[in-house]
Amino acid sequence: RCRSARLRFVDLQGASAEVQTVTGRLERISFSDRTLTVNYAPKGRWLECSYEESVEPMLLENRRDLIQVTGRVIMDEENHPKKIVEVEQVRDLDLSPFVLGEIPGAGFQLKPRHPLQLQPVLSDSQQLICIEHSEWGLDVFAPTRSQLFEELKEQLLVLWIEYGREEDSELSPPALQVKRQL
Repeated sequence: RCRSARLRFVDLQGASAEVQTVTGRLERISFSDRTLTVNYAPKGRWLECSYEESVEPMLLENRRDLIQVTGRVIMDEENHPKKIVEVEQVRDLDLSPFVLGEIPGAGFQLKPRHPLQLQPVLSDSQQLICIEHSEWGLDVFAPTRSQLFEELKEQLLVLWIEYGREEDSELSPPALQVKRQL
């Protein structure tokens, strides 16, 4: 369901690399080399990469916390990150609640009666940010907060179109319950 695009590159040694985001615990910072090391939890692997000087305040704020590194990632045989090269972005992991107001749809605006607050959580692998709202059948996940926000808006629009706008007589009892919750 998550439409995050992955671009595949091949380096000169033939190893393939994909542009993706890796979440890991910040373990080490070398200010002189401008490198950082994150612990990739699913494999207990330490991954080192370079960073821009402008992110140093954020790194200091988040020492020993989870951060996200986006760049070209060389994968191992089991499709886990082996090395991060050509870093595009380093950011803190933001798990603050989403507060939704209006969501623009195709020819309409979806506006909740009260601001909608949904709390994201980290997946067991610590590589996806997830939001679940079982009453609506909502299960959204993505590697970054911005991608999760886009997926969330899209899923809410789909739920409204499929359930909220549908005639009651056309819905099964569980679907009618979702409509009432919406």
